[in-house]
Amino acid sequence: MKALRPYLITIFIIGAVFTLKALLRLVIPFESPFLMFFSGIILCAWIGGARQAIFAIAVAVIGIISSLHLVGPYPLDEASTWGRLGIFLFDCLFIAFIYTEISRTQRKAQNNLEALQKSEKRFRSIFDSTMIGLIYSKVSTGEIISVNSYFKDMLGLTNDDVGDGKLTWQKITPPEMIAQSTLKADEVIKYGKIKPFEKEYIRKNGTRVPVLVGSAFLGDDDVVTFTLDISDRRQVDRAFEEINSDLEDRVHQR
Repeated sequence: MKALRPYLITIFIIGAVFTLKALLRLVIPFESPFLMFFSGIILCAWIGGARQAIFAIAVAVIGIISSLHLVGPYPLDEASTWGRLGIFLFDCLFIAFIYTEISRTQRKAQNNLEALQKSEKRFRSIFDSTMIGLIYSKVSTGEIISVNSYFKDMLGLTNDDVGDGKLTWQKITPPEMIAQSTLKADEVIKYGKIKPFEKEYIRKNGTRVPVLVGSAFLGDDDVVTFTLDISDRRQVDRAFEEINSDLEDRVHQR
């Protein structure tokens, strides 16, 4: 029954057009049997797309031919009548195509908008989380436009320290790492993203923090950068190095 619903709706719409046309002829006499069907075809195309529109055209044509046979005003044995039917059929197909494409484009745009909203919602949840640092910046100048709370806490920044050109990645990058970071910025533009690499940032108090950094090019002049504080890993690595060094010394002492 569900599969038949669109076709039943189409029959109802075309039937309603026939009924309305018959009622109007009692009040306003008019000759053409075709004019009012265009609105029905448009409605069917808008609701159900091409398949429903074509079915509506078929129902309308059958109904019009039956109406002409019974009440006129055009005799079916005249070529001009079939010419009118041909023009009507062409106009209906053209209208159905146009409104089907409009409806399809609108549905596609709606689906894309919903997908974008879901994507933005997921990204906003990541941006607002404390799992990873996020930076929005400009490729051409290095200006940092916006950062999340993880990044601010990692470097000891406040809201007043970010925006209006106050902060750039060059200012928070150690001088000896500027060249490497510049090459990575060029790679982002060229390839659209870069693999994560290790570097350091300078905190507001002047100390350094080791981080893992990855970036993606968003288009125009915008870049999003993901940062992760790896201080704990560095501390573990140094502890292992000290243990290994101590063990080696003990081995040599023996």
